[in-house]
Amino acid sequence: MKGRFPGRVLIFAALLFRLPWQWLRRPPQAVQRILVLHQFLLGDALMATSLLAKLRQRYPQADIVLACPPLQAGLYDSRPYGVRAVPWHPRDFASIRRLFAMPRFDVVYLMGENRLSYLARAIGARWIVGFAGELPQYKNLLVDEAISYADQPEAWTDTAARLVDGPPPPPFDVADWPLGVQQLPPLPANYVVLHVGASSPTRYWPAANWQSVAAGLRARGLAVVWSGGPGEGHLIEQVQPLPQDTVIAGTLSLPQLRAVLAAARACVCPDTGIAHLAKVAGVPLVMLFGPGSE
Repeated sequence: MKGRFPGRVLIFAALLFRLPWQWLRRPPQAVQRILVLHQFLLGDALMATSLLAKLRQRYPQADIVLACPPLQAGLYDSRPYGVRAVPWHPRDFASIRRLFAMPRFDVVYLMGENRLSYLARAIGARWIVGFAGELPQYKNLLVDEAISYADQPEAWTDTAARLVDGPPPPPFDVADWPLGVQQLPPLPANYVVLHVGASSPTRYWPAANWQSVAAGLRARGLAVVWSGGPGEGHLIEQVQPLPQDTVIAGTLSLPQLRAVLAAARACVCPDTGIAHLAKVAGVPLVMLFGPGSE
């Protein structure tokens, strides 16, 4: 079944049973099962990898599950930090039922989406941790432990790790996130990925600029691989790839695209999710900012 209504009915019915005991809740004495629950876009999800690293550092023996959007789940098939991913979506009733069928979680962490606390409580979470001060206030009613944001600006990767007590996790290492074997299309040697797509048109770069970068790469003996997401083929057409270029726009899964990035000499990309995927792949990256909100 598709649509939000069936899932909401199931969540509401479960809450009718669980809410009378809401005010008797206490932090679990032993944490053996942890759920990280989100519906973030790719970039925010990847920047929150620090939370997964810190959870594994704090709870080395725990079963840690990441419930994330279906298109992202495949990225975690190699079990980074021993985390296993399960795909879910608010409009996919079957995926919500799968969360209900899982053994109860001792702690559920919400990465900036406190509205999901209703789902967390409905599936039987013993303790729910989220950030404080979300608006409107009803989103926070079922959060058991509200963590304050920093009083100074900081990167989201540092903010996400705040949800867990303890020292900061070690810096990210590509070895922490193995890359499984992927089936890839033929690729040239010594190539640079130019990813022209972005989550918002305000982040697009003019076609003439892309053409200039591509010409400079070719002059240095480097091959050009043009990349874009589903539905972004028109952006590739605007830059007018040359016959010797390779185009992979919208044809690869995220794990496949990560493998393409990992084998590249470099990546040039707007401020979008693929730029963060390039960082996970360990490829030298030029990230373009603007002209969006400061």
